[in-house]
Amino acid sequence: MDLDEFTNERAGCLKEVSKDGENFHTFEPHSLPPEEIQYSQRMVRLIEDAASNLNDLSGTGRNLPNPNIFIRPYIVKEAVLSSQIEGTQTTFEEAIVAEGEDIESRERQFDMEEVYNYVDALKFGIKQLEFKELSLELIKNIHRRLMSGVRGKDSSPGEFRDTFVHIGDLGVSREDADFIPMSPSKIEPAMEELVTFMKKETDMPYLVKSALTHYQFEAIHPFKDGNGRLGRLLIVLDMIRNDKLSQPLLYLSEYFNKNKTQYYDRLLNVSKRGEYEEWIKFFLRAVKNQSQKSSEKAASIIEKQKEYRKQLREANVPDKCIHLMEKFFDLQPRTIQEVEIDEELDVSYQTARNYLKTLEEEGLVVSRQKGREKVFVPQELIQIMQDDTEHIKISPPPK
Repeated sequence: MDLDEFTNERAGCLKEVSKDGENFHTFEPHSLPPEEIQYSQRMVRLIEDAASNLNDLSGTGRNLPNPNIFIRPYIVKEAVLSSQIEGTQTTFEEAIVAEGEDIESRERQFDMEEVYNYVDALKFGIKQLEFKELSLELIKNIHRRLMSGVRGKDSSPGEFRDTFVHIGDLGVSREDADFIPMSPSKIEPAMEELVTFMKKETDMPYLVKSALTHYQFEAIHPFKDGNGRLGRLLIVLDMIRNDKLSQPLLYLSEYFNKNKTQYYDRLLNVSKRGEYEEWIKFFLRAVKNQSQKSSEKAASIIEKQKEYRKQLREANVPDKCIHLMEKFFDLQPRTIQEVEIDEELDVSYQTARNYLKTLEEEGLVVSRQKGREKVFVPQELIQIMQDDTEHIKISPPPK
């Protein structure tokens, strides 16, 4: 770690430590909040715009016709994008279509499982916050779900790290690392302070507080693995906890992924140079842009639902077939048997087959062969949600 690059102690300071006869320095962030944030006119405008767009998105979430169906694609998309930042190769369509299938490639299986773990961990966190306060125990339990059975599963999921780690290019030595987080013995009190800060009422604009929280979590780097994914998951979770977001419709990781170098550099430069304001503005732009994009995406999907419903009514199909069409807005592929056993629909195998055939003939789903049976996929809806996710260049992140 190049000590000369750490030119400002505004955000924290270097501490010399000794481990196994080796002397090196770690970085310890100061407690939040910083003494003074410089609110330029540009930052104030960004705060207002980002907060307004986030509020609009939250309103969209409250007005969704069936939130349980509509939110799944958003959670999966954030899971895919957040995992891509860490080098996972899974695409949005793969994550949607291949769920439940046997994956031949072990690497691809790990990629898919990381995405599904993210979805499960976020849903778990949201559910837990309905009757529990934010706590270290909850954060550890979310991490345990995030890392269960995937790469990093041997890195003590759900437990703060008990070893030193360093961050940099893959295979880099500690000496040449970009960043070495604090000693393991200091993680617990630092995380206690962070959770206290997150729960404390303050006059600070919420999104500034959110940006500071994300930086602090990544600087502490409390776990051996999975810190990036968990840190991004906690952004959305905390927005929901603070009633700033009604449903998990925000996928910030798309912005972070497209601007990956800036994302890492802005975080690192807070530690090295005390550049809180530059990081905060980057974070605000992410919230502003992605909130607007998520709202527009929701509007497109809701409009598409109206269009499909009108098309089917003009074709004089039964109401239950229309209801089946609406279920496809969770983007979940379905087989005839899965439709047959759906208690809400309550239809026979033959009726399920006929309904799916009708939806395919109307161009609302496409069929694919899956072993001996067909699986029906809402391809157009997947394409709407997929958007430009596929075109993001994926490169290995710093380790």
